[in-house]
Amino acid sequence: MSSAGHAVHRLGAAEAARAIRGGDLDSQTLVQACLYRIAQREPDVMAWAHLDAEAALGQARARDREAPIGLLHGVPLAFGTQTVGSTIRPAAFCGIVGYKPSFGLVNRAGLKFSAESFDTIGLLGRNVADVGLLAQAVAGVAAIARRDVRGLRIGLCQGAFREVASGAARARLEEVAQRLSDAGAIVSEFEPAWADEGLREAHQAVMLHGLARASLWEYQHHRERLSERFRINVEKGLAISIEAWQRSIQLIRACRHEMAAVAATLDGVLTFAAPGEAPEGLSSTGDSVFNRIWTALAVPCLSLPAGIGEKGLPLAVQWVGFEGQDAETLAAAAAIEAVLAGRVWFSKRAASRFLRTPSQGNTRP
Repeated sequence: MSSAGHAVHRLGAAEAARAIRGGDLDSQTLVQACLYRIAQREPDVMAWAHLDAEAALGQARARDREAPIGLLHGVPLAFGTQTVGSTIRPAAFCGIVGYKPSFGLVNRAGLKFSAESFDTIGLLGRNVADVGLLAQAVAGVAAIARRDVRGLRIGLCQGAFREVASGAARARLEEVAQRLSDAGAIVSEFEPAWADEGLREAHQAVMLHGLARASLWEYQHHRERLSERFRINVEKGLAISIEAWQRSIQLIRACRHEMAAVAATLDGVLTFAAPGEAPEGLSSTGDSVFNRIWTALAVPCLSLPAGIGEKGLPLAVQWVGFEGQDAETLAAAAAIEAVLAGRVWFSKRAASRFLRTPSQGNTRP
């Protein structure tokens, strides 16, 4: 495959779809480029539990024999799920856009539930345009409308758990907020009293209660094949009484009502997507503290790349909208992305690793 062919894997879904519709690209070439890149990186990344290259190529060839139909004809797509933070946080760690829609927006037929009260189909892409197009294709969300960041009413939420975030993540969130303010957004502090440990604990209780019931058959019949952590979580869920579950549900409903009222004064909330860069090793995917409350509230959220942290890995911020306002949330996210695009974001420590001073023969890019 030529070097030009290699570069095809860098196309976003929206770009690739336009190229296929215009006859400048075919699905087989796109899929081959993606498979080539996977073959290069998989020995190090080990991302795939299962990959059927021949099946993927077969589907691509079949799409190429057809006239383009649909918004994403012939484009390989990425879905995720989120019960706590499993779309937003991995996207943040990988430097891509992750979008958790409003609860129930994308049909969940065929999904093995983890906690039915929260399980949401998430969408992943290189940019907001990609996830917006995917949402349009699978859920009928309106195409992303053009809007300017000027006048966008942003609530900056560092939250009760601010100290969990790394210094680099805190500095980057504040820097992004300042950059948006300089571009004309109206940024104000947003620290609601109800977004506290109580809501986080309510989410945990409802999630574990749901997990225990969704996984009871596996627990009863194949307990020895479940991980120790999973077994412990099922047992915790089984120990939660129906009364405790009901109290947690009532608190979550009250907080959802409070969040909906915020839409009268804000267009969305800017907050952390994750505590910082991806943690080392495979033992943990990191703390989900900055995801739980928004998942509990059923609101749409997007992880937006915001440069590089101290370890040379991606950082991100999170844009949070209001339940049922996914089109508006995506439009605002696209406006924020446009302001952030083109900025070289480095922490001081990362800058020392990637950039040389003029006296060493280089200048800042």
